[in-house]
Amino acid sequence: MPVYELTPAGREILTRSLGELLSQPIREYPRFVAGLMFMHHLDAVEATRHLAERAAALDEQVAKLQKVLAELRARGLRRLSIIEVEHAIAMRKAEGQWVRNLELEITEGKLEWVVGIDPAKGKSRSAHVARTH
Repeated sequence: MPVYELTPAGREILTRSLGELLSQPIREYPRFVAGLMFMHHLDAVEATRHLAERAAALDEQVAKLQKVLAELRARGLRRLSIIEVEHAIAMRKAEGQWVRNLELEITEGKLEWVVGIDPAKGKSRSAHVARTH
């Protein structure tokens, strides 16, 4: 693997930028979170079907990533060089478990399920979103 030399100024910029990426959580809004936010517009059966599909897709991604990780390790890559693959696996596993738990809560009736928006409560939802985001 080639080794790249950085100027002192380039190294300073790189280390500052990497430090920000690693240390500062920022408000990222994934599509899935948007789906969760509006999930109440579906009936419970439909929502749980979609959640089950997502959990299965996450399992498939984990399996593929684990194969990739094994191949990279077999090629002799050091853990530090492939740490982002470990992270991707861990995040998908955690999300899959959370999605399965949510699906179960809906199926068992533990999560209050009201389809649509109650006009009387719509304003309080908007106010809550504005305060927390």
